[in-house]
Amino acid sequence: MGLWGSKQQREIKISNPEPKPEVFVTESAISNVLKTVKDSAKETKKLEEKRPEDFDLRLSTELHDKRISEYEKNMVDGLNLASKQVDELFRERYTTIPVCSELQAKVSKCYSENSDRTLNCLEIANEFIKCVEQERQKKIGFTQPITGA
Repeated sequence: MGLWGSKQQREIKISNPEPKPEVFVTESAISNVLKTVKDSAKETKKLEEKRPEDFDLRLSTELHDKRISEYEKNMVDGLNLASKQVDELFRERYTTIPVCSELQAKVSKCYSENSDRTLNCLEIANEFIKCVEQERQKKIGFTQPITGA
């Protein structure tokens, strides 16, 4: 591939003027290579000395498994605790308690007895609505008196 993504290919040939190519290496290059090899051998030896001979891979695996199980247990316990706290916070708010049940029963009875004359139940229905509104206002803490409908 060429410059800037072009798909042109070029072939470059370089002719060697000398019939027998020779490579020259200086003494300093050889000493640098030998020094690097010695240094890496020393580092390897240091690492081997730090590692105990009787190191057992199974112990490491068991320790790892134990830590994972402890972590999972802590996560499950934390989730259960958080779930209980959320339940407690919302249980009171969303628990429904029947209010004005006597008036509700009267309204229901009135509508079933007067299915073709529902306006006869208007007065009892308005009383039920007032009762429910008063209970709602008590629940949210609003104490202003409610006037008739």
